[in-house]
Amino acid sequence: MPPAWAVAYNFIPWMSFWKPYFAMRQLWRGSLDPENGKGRIDPPNLAIAWWVAWLAGGTLYSIASAMMDALARSGDWPFYFNTYVPALWMSIAATIVTLLSVICLLPIVRQIAKAQDAMLLAPAA
Repeated sequence: MPPAWAVAYNFIPWMSFWKPYFAMRQLWRGSLDPENGKGRIDPPNLAIAWWVAWLAGGTLYSIASAMMDALARSGDWPFYFNTYVPALWMSIAATIVTLLSVICLLPIVRQIAKAQDAMLLAPAA
């Protein structure tokens, strides 16, 4: 996958659900198996946890945003209170889940960077 497409897939609606994960998997394989890059060195299960948490955080945030939009269009006070509190909790949950995805991603990126540093520092054959 070319680098430009690895970024662009994040902005294409239906492709953004799975293509960034495949880009990460390809980056992992290419970094840890530089000889052919198509080896079967799969990323750790933490990569799946990262991607599921990232999607869940985005979904929760979208739901909270839709609830807040409905709240902004409504002038009804009981509706306001009954919608605001759940939307607030949904936003907090989205933030926590997104932070969890970042925590899952850090060791993966660290291992990829370490493998690529090793490739750069390896003597030329």
